[in-house]
Amino acid sequence: MRRLLLLLAFFGCGPAAQGPGPSVPDRTTPPASSVVTGSEPEAGRLPRDVEPTRYALALSVDPDLESYGGVVTIDATLSAPRSVIWMHGRDLTVSEAVVRTASGPIEGRWTPQEDDDHFATLTLPRAVDGPIEIELTYSAPFGRALGGIYKVESDEHAYAFTQMEPLSARTAFPCFDDPRFKTPFDVTLRVKTAHVALANTLQASEQIDGEHKTVRFATSQPIPTYLFALAVGPFDVVEGEALPASDVRSRPVPFRGIAPHGRGAELAYTMANAPALLAQLEAYFGIPYPYDKLDLVAVPDFEAGAMENVGLVTFRDTILLVDPATTPTKRMRFWAYIVAHELAHMWFGNLVTMEWWDDLWLNEAFASWIEHTAVAGWHPEYEADVELADWVFSVFGQDSLDSARAIRQPIVQSHDIHNAFDGITYGKGAGVLRMFERFVGAETFQRGIRSYLGAHRFGSATTEDLLGALSEAAGRDVGTPFSTFLTQPGVPSVAATLDCAGETPTVRLEQSRYLPLGSTAERGVQWQIPVCVRYGVGRGRSAETHEQCMLLAAASGEMPLENATSCPSWVHPNAAAAGYYRWSVAPDALAGLVDSRQQLAVTERLALADSLSASFASGRVQGGPVLRAMLRVADDSHRAVATAPLGFFDAVLEDVVDEAHRPTLQARLRRAYATEYRRLGWTGRASEDEDTRIRRGEIVGFLATVAEDPAVRREGERRGRAYVRFGAAGERGVDTAAVPADLAEAAVIVAVQEGDAALFEHVENLLGRTTDGQVRRNLLRGLGSTEDAELGARALGLALSDELRVNEVLVPLGAQIADPSRRDAAWAWLQQNFDALAARLPPSYAGYLPQLMGGACDTATANAVQAFFGSRVESLQGGPRNLAGAVEAIRLCATRAEAQRESVQSFLDGR
Repeated sequence: MRRLLLLLAFFGCGPAAQGPGPSVPDRTTPPASSVVTGSEPEAGRLPRDVEPTRYALALSVDPDLESYGGVVTIDATLSAPRSVIWMHGRDLTVSEAVVRTASGPIEGRWTPQEDDDHFATLTLPRAVDGPIEIELTYSAPFGRALGGIYKVESDEHAYAFTQMEPLSARTAFPCFDDPRFKTPFDVTLRVKTAHVALANTLQASEQIDGEHKTVRFATSQPIPTYLFALAVGPFDVVEGEALPASDVRSRPVPFRGIAPHGRGAELAYTMANAPALLAQLEAYFGIPYPYDKLDLVAVPDFEAGAMENVGLVTFRDTILLVDPATTPTKRMRFWAYIVAHELAHMWFGNLVTMEWWDDLWLNEAFASWIEHTAVAGWHPEYEADVELADWVFSVFGQDSLDSARAIRQPIVQSHDIHNAFDGITYGKGAGVLRMFERFVGAETFQRGIRSYLGAHRFGSATTEDLLGALSEAAGRDVGTPFSTFLTQPGVPSVAATLDCAGETPTVRLEQSRYLPLGSTAERGVQWQIPVCVRYGVGRGRSAETHEQCMLLAAASGEMPLENATSCPSWVHPNAAAAGYYRWSVAPDALAGLVDSRQQLAVTERLALADSLSASFASGRVQGGPVLRAMLRVADDSHRAVATAPLGFFDAVLEDVVDEAHRPTLQARLRRAYATEYRRLGWTGRASEDEDTRIRRGEIVGFLATVAEDPAVRREGERRGRAYVRFGAAGERGVDTAAVPADLAEAAVIVAVQEGDAALFEHVENLLGRTTDGQVRRNLLRGLGSTEDAELGARALGLALSDELRVNEVLVPLGAQIADPSRRDAAWAWLQQNFDALAARLPPSYAGYLPQLMGGACDTATANAVQAFFGSRVESLQGGPRNLAGAVEAIRLCATRAEAQRESVQSFLDGR
């Protein structure tokens, strides 16, 4: 009853309660000798002797104002007497703090601590014990860096959103902001009558009082503070059909889409297709969707791509607001993976939560892996296994650095928490899960997952809990080999040698850590690697392929090929590319694989392209032969394989060859894709499939912006000008019919590069008139890609302009830095404007500023980046490791370029 009366008093509704007045809080100042502090925080973690058991938030939220406030009531249990309670809070003004006990209320003193973890203390005049109720009245400014409870202004409307993960709940309300603390939440919001109020659960009641209303929500299931969410503003609410009961779930689930004012119609694709992905996940887990409703929210300015808040899942608007006619095909597919990822968190992360941030992989790696399973069940033609393999290969570069972190990295300081949200946790984690799923078998793996989730539902768990469940399901030790990939960084390298001298052909395997040229990292690291090889026996119509596996638990091992009746014509050391390792074979065997590549699965051909790139980077194979082989891979019949070398070609063109050889290499690249360009052109056909559209976007875009084919660029410039309606009197907005969505960005880039100041200014003005996130990105990428010095300075200035959303700030800056001809000027601008830029960005974005320069390729720049950021990274979230990775990548690139330049240029010269 006390909590209800407090809410009524706060919101000014209802008659005063009759009966005895409230007890007067004890305001006695404790003598120093009576202070019982109990445990104190350690390594960023709150003490375990105070356990929150329930939150009640009564907040007044008006996004048209600059601040919000209210009352937070927290039920907690103390395991020992104490007069100092450690909590979290940052930039909060606490005007009243009362602790209620069985013996009466006590007034406390709230004191923020000066530390990087944003601890605060609640000091009481006497020690308390057992169950207590903490009641804090406070106010706070809306977050300006897209964290906590923050406001966004879009198209003349203001909205309030939340982003709490990882450490921003403490900026939103006083709390115990550790993931292991899972409690129910009771939320009441006082908002404008014209606004929509949303929270994690269904609305329970609404009371209107003139221009304001009080909205109360149902009590939530136990959740950690980082999953708390609300949204307030003049939203379009699209009521979807309730998710129907199924074999897994006996009850329907209310389902809605939430969009900024006037944009609800753009949720049609999401509303039609998201339920099918949820059904795939429910079927896999065998556990019903655990919450009382599902809202998917499109956010105009959002730090993360998406956030899995319980019942109120938020996405950057460019993800949810899609139109199949105008959205790039790859982004349409990205929609599927990202929506599946966030919905997967309803089980991995929400239903079962990590106890601490060192186990973030239990959330993110699993969601990254299972999203592909869900998409494969929904749309098999998307070839989710190919997408996952491609993602894992892209992570190998990051994981090859000496500065790489482990998937399960110990959390020593808050920097480590922010660093955990990276390609290692997501991509490597997903790749390792895929490998061990194949190792134990898909059905066995699924049984282990279901057992783990069932045992810890609505609670917390650790890596040991999961590995124990997998080992129990498999009937053997899975945890030991799995842990070798979780607890140490690096990419294993498996050297495979075919030996046909004996009666049975044998593959001899040796493992080490893959290292690029110039690396000083320790090579003698060992893993327990599930290695599977595929090999071909016979030729022509009688040719057969076989697969064989073993656990390579030592530095070397042998695999007799049991089904080889003769010496195999080829051996691929990573069947289905399902193993998280790079591999190498002898040069003649590598050439044989290139010759036989059409006998390989698509993922295995992708692994072949990665092996070629890795051999180039490590210096194991000379650059000329690698470039020749990559040009042959470019002729592959499958879109993903044919485009796999594009990044390699771009890097060689930018970093390896000198200016005299650059036109020669560009000419070779044009010839490599000339046939494809003649077939694809700039215009699609109504009957073509999605893969063809993606292929066109990648290949034609490459020819226009990297290979710089004159004919392709002329057409791109024409279409880019038409897209932005340059010269069309009286026209506003873009003409989306002028160029296929998959090529719109490339067309605008070419148009800006070939255009003058008038066109640049036209595109800049157009940017200020559109709220469509995808169109804005096309325009910004174009503006940022100008090669003109004066216009480049204007593009850089956009980073500090109010015209840009916060999540757009780095787009023009990144584009200018990526261009070698503009990099020095952009780097000078970044240094000169660093303080203003860092203040404008969310802390996690600012932490990545050193990595903007990671694409440079000379030692002098590496030294300059180290010198500039060395004294600044401690103030940037995750900055120290990000700086180390950027500087190392620059130095390795310089070493690689120097070592391979002569061989590549000799090949181009025909020598």
